[in-house]
Amino acid sequence: MNKLFNVNGISCEHCVDIIKEAVGILDGVFSVDVDIEKKQVVVEFDEKLAKTEDFVLKIEEVGFEAKL
Repeated sequence: MNKLFNVNGISCEHCVDIIKEAVGILDGVFSVDVDIEKKQVVVEFDEKLAKTEDFVLKIEEVGFEAKL
Protein backbone atom coordinates (compact mmCIF):
# COMPACT_ATOMS: atom_id res chain seq x y z
CA MET A 1 0.00 0.00 0.00
CA ASN A 2 1.13 3.59 -0.68
CA LYS A 3 0.26 6.68 1.38
CA LEU A 4 0.99 10.30 0.51
CA PHE A 5 1.73 12.82 3.26
CA ASN A 6 2.02 16.57 2.96
CA VAL A 7 4.95 17.58 5.16
CA ASN A 8 5.73 21.15 6.19
CA GLY A 9 9.36 22.06 6.80
CA ILE A 10 11.14 20.08 4.07
CA SER A 11 13.71 22.47 2.65
CA CYS A 12 16.89 20.55 1.80
CA GLU A 13 18.53 17.18 1.23
CA HIS A 14 19.32 16.94 4.94
CA CYS A 15 15.56 17.08 5.66
CA VAL A 16 15.03 14.33 3.08
CA ASP A 17 17.67 12.13 4.73
CA ILE A 18 16.20 12.66 8.22
CA ILE A 19 12.70 11.70 7.09
CA LYS A 20 13.84 8.70 5.03
CA GLU A 21 15.91 7.34 7.90
CA ALA A 22 13.21 7.88 10.55
CA VAL A 23 10.34 6.39 8.56
CA GLY A 24 12.43 3.72 6.84
CA ILE A 25 13.25 1.93 10.10
CA LEU A 26 9.60 1.27 10.94
CA ASP A 27 8.36 -2.30 10.53
CA GLY A 28 6.64 -3.01 7.24
CA VAL A 29 8.12 -0.09 5.28
CA PHE A 30 9.32 -0.98 1.78
CA SER A 31 10.26 2.50 0.53
CA VAL A 32 10.16 6.20 1.43
CA ASP A 33 10.22 8.85 -1.30
CA VAL A 34 10.51 12.54 -0.40
CA ASP A 35 9.79 15.38 -2.84
CA ILE A 36 11.39 18.64 -1.64
CA GLU A 37 9.54 20.88 -4.13
CA LYS A 38 6.07 19.47 -3.46
CA LYS A 39 6.83 18.96 0.25
CA GLN A 40 5.42 15.46 0.07
CA VAL A 41 6.41 12.04 1.35
CA VAL A 42 5.19 8.79 -0.18
CA VAL A 43 5.55 5.66 1.93
CA GLU A 44 5.13 2.18 0.47
CA PHE A 45 4.36 -0.28 3.25
CA ASP A 46 2.63 -3.48 4.37
CA GLU A 47 -0.60 -2.38 6.05
CA LYS A 48 -0.52 -5.55 8.20
CA LEU A 49 2.69 -4.36 9.87
CA ALA A 50 2.35 -0.57 9.95
CA LYS A 51 -0.35 2.07 10.30
CA THR A 52 -0.67 5.52 8.78
CA GLU A 53 -0.58 7.08 12.26
CA ASP A 54 2.86 5.53 12.84
CA PHE A 55 4.29 7.53 9.93
CA VAL A 56 2.70 10.80 11.02
CA LEU A 57 4.05 10.35 14.56
CA LYS A 58 7.55 9.47 13.35
CA ILE A 59 7.71 12.41 10.92
CA GLU A 60 6.55 14.78 13.66
CA GLU A 61 9.00 13.21 16.14
CA VAL A 62 11.91 14.32 13.94
CA GLY A 63 10.64 17.90 13.68
CA PHE A 64 8.24 18.16 10.74
CA GLU A 65 4.46 18.60 10.46
CA ALA A 66 2.73 15.79 8.55
CA LYS A 67 -0.83 15.56 7.19
CA LEU A 68 -2.59 13.12 4.92
